[in-house]
Amino acid sequence: MTGIVIFTVSCGEQTKVENATEKETATSIQADTVNAPSLVTEQTPGTLRLTAQNGRPLGPEIKYMPEWRAFGWFTAKDSVEWDVDVPVTAEYNVQMEWSVSDEDAGKEFILRSNNDQLTGKIDKSGSWETYKTKDVGTINLEQGRQKIVFKSNTQFNEGAILDLRELRLERKR
Repeated sequence: MTGIVIFTVSCGEQTKVENATEKETATSIQADTVNAPSLVTEQTPGTLRLTAQNGRPLGPEIKYMPEWRAFGWFTAKDSVEWDVDVPVTAEYNVQMEWSVSDEDAGKEFILRSNNDQLTGKIDKSGSWETYKTKDVGTINLEQGRQKIVFKSNTQFNEGAILDLRELRLERKR
């Protein structure tokens, strides 16, 4: 079977494939499911959204999975980097949205900013297809443009660490 990928810019708009035969399949990927690394800024006051769509994957095997809007981690050398414009020096609560198999859960992660870091453990989500959202700690961010990096803090040769959809950073009031 031949697959045709169609990128649709208008969300919710139907796309018709005129030249597909019965044996061909078409997959429609909405514009918001494409990985396009870009500067992260506050869209909602006090909130920075570090998503798989706006992060830059680094490493030998990390993959962006558009059907899940997430990065799949396959080695301890993989990481994601975001270019972030922090509006105010402050402490931020970090909420993570991820999935992982019960067998691969338990590895540690590290989130680094210019002046601070947060470490934590990847809890079970139930399966690779079940995404969970949880507060994982706090991190101090300095005002200004900087790189924020998420990666494994555990060395491993088999399995994976997680599928990461989003890190939501909310400024503490």
